Amino acid sequence: TCSAGNNECATTPNSHCVLSTTTCTCATIAPDVGGTCTPTTCANDGECTTLDANSKCTAGSCTCTDSYYLDGADDVATCVAKAVGATCALGECSVTPGQVCDNTLASPVCACALGYKDSSGTCTANVEGDTCTKDGYECIAAGSAFCDTSGTTSVCACGAVYTLTGCVGI
Repeated sequence: TCSAGNNECATTPNSHCVLSTTTCTCATIAPDVGGTCTPTTCANDGECTTLDANSKCTAGSCTCTDSYYLDGADDVATCVAKAVGATCALGECSVTPGQVCDNTLASPVCACALGYKDSSGTCTANVEGDTCTKDGYECIAAGSAFCDTSGTTSVCACGAVYTLTGCVGI
């Protein structure tokens, strides 16, 4: 049995919690075979992508593609994109807009790219009014914004010939 948010199914590889029945259930690419969530056998990627669009055939078994994984989350039976903080290799996080693999760390993780901020595990573009530093890279995703350091707090701002919504030219 399982309950919302408690991640009890993480101990059973390839499963997730179905909240309506409060039971751990196998993922789409790994059906129940004798009480074990066993990855579907395959000969090519097409056999896997019919089960889950973000899967592939690896060594004769369906697995998530490099940028996706089975996270065991509530009501998620499919491969999901790696989230901020997930371990990664170069290029594995780029399927999510504004996200990159920070390989400058000893253990690389998915992180928000320049111009984006972490909002509860999702990278969202900085907008006018968000704080920034003198170099202004935090404002790069906000259209034609720059870092205004004239006030007590530095914030992303639009130039004089731009409107304040998205820094679009007047």
